[in-house]
Amino acid sequence: MYYVIDYLTNPLVPDPEEGPFLEIHEEDIYLPGSPAWQTGDRIESALPQPIEIEATAHHGYQGPPHDYFDGSIAFMSPRLLKVLHDSGVDNLDTYPTVITYRKTGEKHHVFSFNLLGLISAVADEGSNISSADGDFKMDTSIEGFEVDLSKAHNVGLFRLAENCMTVLVHQRIKNAIEAAGIATFAFIDPKDWTQL
Repeated sequence: MYYVIDYLTNPLVPDPEEGPFLEIHEEDIYLPGSPAWQTGDRIESALPQPIEIEATAHHGYQGPPHDYFDGSIAFMSPRLLKVLHDSGVDNLDTYPTVITYRKTGEKHHVFSFNLLGLISAVADEGSNISSADGDFKMDTSIEGFEVDLSKAHNVGLFRLAENCMTVLVHQRIKNAIEAAGIATFAFIDPKDWTQL
């Protein structure tokens, strides 16, 4: 069984409209020579050490940044990275990163990550997908889908080739994340996933 990681939903914040949240200033991140972080390709250019990201805490947000973030740059917490490594996930390139909170100057160490490779794993039956250009690669619109387990090959964590903003995690990895007490993002059944 596979689940989609939904980094925009934090189960610990019951009302995301009014509750505390951390704004990541993606618009200010510029890393020359690096492609989009969601292509699945290895980044060959040299990146800053560490990568610097700024963020702003809103509505009383306190503490470290998200355990998992997948916007114009992707990053995860050290504790999540340890769980993934300990669970056998080996298709990640990681880069030391410092996130600085603009209002307080508070700094947190995380890891930007590049999830390598894309896997085409949407089942022909039971999936509601559409493609504007007809190739069903990278930017396919999804309104619920089924995972073809024979195509997923039991890989622990991967980006979906049909829609690269959809990251799938195997049940065994999900269980390890939950056992470690990490609960700052959601797991969605693929049949309930929408990515347009």
